[in-house]
Amino acid sequence: MFQYPYTKAIPYDIIYQKSNTVIIKSLTPDISGPFVSKIVRVPGASVNLNLTPNQAVGWSVSVEDKVNGFSHGYIIAIGSKDGSINNFTLKSESSDKSITFNLILEEISCVSQTITITEVVLYDTSGFISSFKSNKAYSNREYSGDLDSPINPLLNYFGPNKDNLTIGIECTESPESTGPELVSIEVNKENIDVGSNDRSLSFTMVFNDPETGINRGQLPIVYITSLYFEHIKCISNLVSCQKDIKTCTFKCETELPFGYSYPNNLTFQIYGALNNGGFHSGYSYFSFFNKFNKYPSIQVEFSTNIPVITQTNRISNEGGNLLIMGQYIGDAKSVLIKYSNAKSITLAPTCSDTSYCTIQVPESDLSFTIQIELKDNSKSNEFKITPVYVTKVIPQSSSSLGSSSLVSSFSLDPINSSSSQEYECPGKPVCGGASNGYCTTKGCVCISPWFGLECKQKVIIVPQPSFNNTDPNITVIVPNENNADKVEYTSLTSIISIREVDKDKLPFQKHSFEKWVNNRVGNSVNEYYSNFTNINNSSKTTQVKVIVEWFEKQTNISFASEQLDMNPSSVKYTIEIIDYPFQSILNSLEIVMSASFKSNDKTDGCSSKEFGDTNGWDNSNYLKIQVNDHSLYARFIKRGVINGRSIVTVSNSILDDSFKTVQDPSQATSFIAISIPYFSSNATIDPDFSILLDQSKSSSSVCKSKLSSTQIAGIIIGAVGFVAVVAICIIGYYIKKKRAQIEMDKLSIKLKNMDK
Repeated sequence: MFQYPYTKAIPYDIIYQKSNTVIIKSLTPDISGPFVSKIVRVPGASVNLNLTPNQAVGWSVSVEDKVNGFSHGYIIAIGSKDGSINNFTLKSESSDKSITFNLILEEISCVSQTITITEVVLYDTSGFISSFKSNKAYSNREYSGDLDSPINPLLNYFGPNKDNLTIGIECTESPESTGPELVSIEVNKENIDVGSNDRSLSFTMVFNDPETGINRGQLPIVYITSLYFEHIKCISNLVSCQKDIKTCTFKCETELPFGYSYPNNLTFQIYGALNNGGFHSGYSYFSFFNKFNKYPSIQVEFSTNIPVITQTNRISNEGGNLLIMGQYIGDAKSVLIKYSNAKSITLAPTCSDTSYCTIQVPESDLSFTIQIELKDNSKSNEFKITPVYVTKVIPQSSSSLGSSSLVSSFSLDPINSSSSQEYECPGKPVCGGASNGYCTTKGCVCISPWFGLECKQKVIIVPQPSFNNTDPNITVIVPNENNADKVEYTSLTSIISIREVDKDKLPFQKHSFEKWVNNRVGNSVNEYYSNFTNINNSSKTTQVKVIVEWFEKQTNISFASEQLDMNPSSVKYTIEIIDYPFQSILNSLEIVMSASFKSNDKTDGCSSKEFGDTNGWDNSNYLKIQVNDHSLYARFIKRGVINGRSIVTVSNSILDDSFKTVQDPSQATSFIAISIPYFSSNATIDPDFSILLDQSKSSSSVCKSKLSSTQIAGIIIGAVGFVAVVAICIIGYYIKKKRAQIEMDKLSIKLKNMDK
């Protein structure tokens, strides 16, 4: 019997009533994807193309899912010699429990080789998946969703039956030794504005092969590349061929990510054209120039005055508040919602600045698009939203369930919930005393403006820092006029890298940030983007998106289903990682950040670092870097959101033993790893930082003291006394020496008189 985690969204008011039990009933439980029940090779184990040139070649594949029914999927077969990739799309129109597909190869190169099924991905009608991938690196299929399923759809076809996955091809090969020639190419844009709503690119290519003709089943790929070698794979489609298939036209279309490659231009390269003799051709940057006497480049621009929707928060089918984020949308007049059933409504938004608007979305199970119209009648892009489906649960007693039902009862344990844990309140006096705070079972509750575990810190109000134009590093300065000692304090928070760690928490893949694209979306909000490619030999482009927001006033926010208070004069990072190709589903991903705090007074001071759990109110870790009576306070929430909706536990740890850190009496630095478990599409975390006036002291401080006037006077007096003692000793020494000399002279005279 297999056991798998089961997640279901349940209304809050039902869970937190006394004596409630969550009941799950299923007479036919099924959480595995479809499987292949039968494979028959057509026409058989091998075929000679010289003898039967028009013979259909392929497989007859039967797919079965007896409970949920088959929905869709695909199968890929690859040639062993010519590297040909054959894609077969599978789809059921009526959710069949069992269905058979005839997978016939469209074009076969005249090459003696084997063609083998290397990849099978199948979905049932409930979204459960089964997958087999033996050659993912060579697939030109674009992936979506979680393909690393523990269920293999080819369980029946290993061992003696594995030969059914392979067909042998025999053919007398052509003496030709070159691949198809690229005759012409047309790009729809010489300049592209990656800050606009139209970021589409298309490439129309004509290939010619006068000897064996074009293999129409193999689709050329255009690789669009930035200056930093981030690439997007644009897979073409066959448009048309002449009757003799000597000349064929292919076209690929794609849309660039928002801000992609700016401020650098794009280049492109073309690979993957194949002829029927089994030979490939491709055009690199320089070979393209040699062919057409021009470089394959596209000029990139970035407009900042065009309304663009870049993201929203997740919303359920129950409707509610939808937060819309983007650029130049603050002057919104209306938001048009178009549902998938062709109905539409128009809502009035509330906008706080140029980058944020909110609307109240009515209840609906349908997916929909949103489009913003500004007061000048200009319109944004259409942004698609698929609601998270939440099933309404009606409480019922267990006696109302039929005795023949399969019933599972379990208690719901919130992720790392601290609600039942009692805290011993710290501090002497406890919680800073009656004027600062009071003790509860979850820890100290501080009275404004006091803050911290012991209610002994105050938030310092400082001017809003300037956003960095090159990276999401934020420097906050506390001016010297804000404190009595006229000392200036500076904090710096940075995002260093992402790194994949294995099940033993050992890092083996590190990716440092070398370039960011900056998008100023409001007076207090900035967005940054950075892309990685070729991670674990994947064709995916991994994007790290960072939103940095400054809070001038105290604000209540929601993240991962928790309410959090943001301090005034604080910085919040929202970090999202999109499409990271994990090497294993057992691995996790760490975001490495650094935090430093320093004083410009080098003559006197103490510094300390402290890391631990906050009280029971916000389920977080904290890092405090203290210099004298000022602190940089960082909060790292122990929750994250993966795949757009699932709330998971996030662990935070200090990496100071692994990095070169600085600590002296006037400054200190720490490195923090935020560890996110495996995810298939995206993950989001939300750390924040504040600067505090701190009355607490640490026993592990590194200190250097400046001498007081009394101490200096004492040292001078002591020094003078020491000099006097030394002088007296020297004078005494010479007096004694003189007296000894006189006595020796007297003795010499006596000795001479005795000799006479």
